[in-house]
Amino acid sequence: MLPNLIIIGAMKCGTTSLHNYLKLHPEIHMSEMKETHFFVSEKNWDKGLKWYKSHFQAKLPVRGEASPLYSMHPLYDGVPERIHSLIPDVKLIYLVRNPLEKILSTYLHLLAEGKAHEDFEKELLNSEKRRFYIDTASYYYQLEQYLEYFPESNILVVDSNDLKCSTEKTMHDIFRFLAVDDTFTSEKFRKEWHRSNAKRKRTRFGEALNKSAAMRLLKKMPDGVAWHLERVVYYPFSRQLKKPKFSKKSEAQFKEALFDDVKKLAAFTGREYRRWGF
Repeated sequence: MLPNLIIIGAMKCGTTSLHNYLKLHPEIHMSEMKETHFFVSEKNWDKGLKWYKSHFQAKLPVRGEASPLYSMHPLYDGVPERIHSLIPDVKLIYLVRNPLEKILSTYLHLLAEGKAHEDFEKELLNSEKRRFYIDTASYYYQLEQYLEYFPESNILVVDSNDLKCSTEKTMHDIFRFLAVDDTFTSEKFRKEWHRSNAKRKRTRFGEALNKSAAMRLLKKMPDGVAWHLERVVYYPFSRQLKKPKFSKKSEAQFKEALFDDVKKLAAFTGREYRRWGF
């Protein structure tokens, strides 16, 4: 009943889209609760193994979940060790994208949740926030935590741009990695989930609505259903968020901070990431 596939992140790199694409395959069962956060001690680890097993169906050869918090070391520490203690043979998929674009999308996500400063450049002046943005966009640094416990053959790194622009080919590659029918395809592969340009921030009334008992019940529904209903409910009580831009100074500083990590990722995957501008 335990999963043998986990999408470990990264946040804002297409994990929701991949989770939903994988659900379409007749040999794959993805948890209805996309993000169980089970292996994060601060989240659901204390709920126990029985609770975690309840999210998966044993009848299909591949069972999986997707929790981007699994690649947020050191904010959430010890995740690879906990995963290995229960499912040492699990296959891991890690989605990556241009680190600077990821930082912008992460900021928008936090801003929509009321957890970021309205001024992007002021947000980056906060040393803890700055460290968080760099750490979670340092893909090889996050992978290193897993390589202490899992062989390279159990880890697949996927460029989110490939998932978006060459969806069918990328999904076939993923299916081969999972040892299921790699000829499977679907028209639903064309759908992109949770686009950053659709991010909205709730008004005060929207925030009050979010804390209501009715909304708490809504959030317990399957992820896809809850997401669509939330958009309908909150849309009149929210405002569109504009994607920010780095100042030239901040962009140069972040590129310098991330440069070595991008090179290590390229060496690990055997791919070049020149279009990222590093």
